[in-house]
Amino acid sequence: MVVTMAGKNVCCTLVGDGMVGKTCLAKVFTDKTFPDQYVATVQDSYSGQAWFAGDQYSITITDSAGEHEGSDVRRVSYDKSDVILLCYSVLDRESYASLRTHWSREVGSLAKRCPVLVVALQTDKRTSRHVTTTEGRSMSKSIKANGFIECSAKNVNDVKDVFENVVRMCLRNRKRKANLLKRILGR
Repeated sequence: MVVTMAGKNVCCTLVGDGMVGKTCLAKVFTDKTFPDQYVATVQDSYSGQAWFAGDQYSITITDSAGEHEGSDVRRVSYDKSDVILLCYSVLDRESYASLRTHWSREVGSLAKRCPVLVVALQTDKRTSRHVTTTEGRSMSKSIKANGFIECSAKNVNDVKDVFENVVRMCLRNRKRKANLLKRILGR
């Protein structure tokens, strides 16, 4: 159910280790339902609507597997994506470290010109021993991501904020590309 309004479609891909909350984020955005149990994802697609600056956008989400293998499968979704969401759980330092050691490298080699948003998930369960906001922002800067946001998929407003950021980043990137094309063509 993708709306075919020119320029109003946004595609994004969720990547990150398994069990960090990527599917919950997608399902809460599209269905407004929080899943009761974990089901491993191979690759699923979801569609939902987001409002930004008074306009409605159709967002297609590709939810990728959390396995480090399988970059060939993800390559297709990277090619179609306007924005990549690098996801980790604030409860899982290994998933946080994987952003640097695996996911940012894969995205950097396969989706070079695509904006990247780092998304810290499961913030509703955070305690003092978990990954902090400061650490998340620091990671985002060190891997040269285009933005950082925290989210609890249980909080619909957090989810809404994530996808408003996706639209904002997409529109900013499209404008940058259009300006670059104008300069190249001298118009």
